[in-house]
Amino acid sequence: MRTLEAFTGREITTEVVRDKINHPCNAFNLENNGHESFDKRAWGIEAQEQPGGQVSYFIFSIDPIV
Repeated sequence: MRTLEAFTGREITTEVVRDKINHPCNAFNLENNGHESFDKRAWGIEAQEQPGGQVSYFIFSIDPIV
């Protein structure tokens, strides 16, 4: 749950997870290579709260360790 809280910037309760986790609004559709690279932690999405409470989402790449 801490991971979800870090991503959303909000407190996540068991009830919220139970009621919303399988809702279509939580869909995360990727093409096959996007899914594979996400699984390998090659990129991620970060939520950042902006002034006024607006939340913006940023996609970032992760350089592989050489």
